[in-house]
Amino acid sequence: MGTGPVKRALRTAWRHLPLKLPMLRALHAVWQPPQTMYRHLHFDGEFDVEAAPGARFRMRARGAEVENDLFWSGFAGNWERTSLMLWRDLCRDHPEAVLDVGANTGVYALAAAALDPAACVVAFEPVPRVCNRLRDNVALNGGRILVEQAAVSDRDGVAVLHDIEGDHVYSASLERAMLGDAYSWSYEVRTVALDDYCAAKEISRVGLMKIDVERHEPAVLRGARGLIRRDRPALLCEVLDAGVGRAVADALAGLGYCAYAVTESGGSAGVAPAQRLGDAGRNYLICQPDTAARIGLPVASTLS
Repeated sequence: MGTGPVKRALRTAWRHLPLKLPMLRALHAVWQPPQTMYRHLHFDGEFDVEAAPGARFRMRARGAEVENDLFWSGFAGNWERTSLMLWRDLCRDHPEAVLDVGANTGVYALAAAALDPAACVVAFEPVPRVCNRLRDNVALNGGRILVEQAAVSDRDGVAVLHDIEGDHVYSASLERAMLGDAYSWSYEVRTVALDDYCAAKEISRVGLMKIDVERHEPAVLRGARGLIRRDRPALLCEVLDAGVGRAVADALAGLGYCAYAVTESGGSAGVAPAQRLGDAGRNYLICQPDTAARIGLPVASTLS
């Protein structure tokens, strides 16, 4: 029997192992396995995440990477640890409204609602099967987060989403170039522009946004020009390359924003002022200088 059949047999045995979650909980209570090991110890079941003392939320794991990492390493443990630490600080700044654009199964939205129960939190996720999991997680926590099965863009309407076949996905995008020839199928999804959406829902004073839409971030910002000018929200934004970075900077030019590159892992994990977007890292904190000062970040030049 070759390596492939052995691995498949082990995966099948693990998937059907009875009482798996209680066994993993008991293991976790006494030992923290390394990531190289625990990434194979996935499971299906509910678990709690402590975002900060007194701020907990609940999720259901279904064998996907993010939930598995949160179960074993905790909030700001391994998965996007620097971004989550920043998010925790920004939520403690008490934004009145928080928008999670490209929410996936809802880690950032759920954390925002747990860290600041008074905030209005809206989560946008266009992939139907992923949005169903997002709704399930929101329901586990009382259902007070507003979930929208929609892609955020620069206009209300319909657009084509490019997706990858599989139980879960992290890279579906309105930008075909994001996946190249790797996408499995495409289908139409509802799109919303945040200016129109927030006006219709009477959402004002947006203080914080997470934007992770696989190279469609500039369009999100173009559709939110009014609320960004009005509210100057802090933005935790994915920027995958210099081209996207230039378009994001252009959308925010003249609004007084400064930028910080976020490094998630390794000895250099942390936050550093960034002169250009897309040159380093993947996530960037883009915020007003007074916001940066409140959460203890050094002075950074404003975007031009």
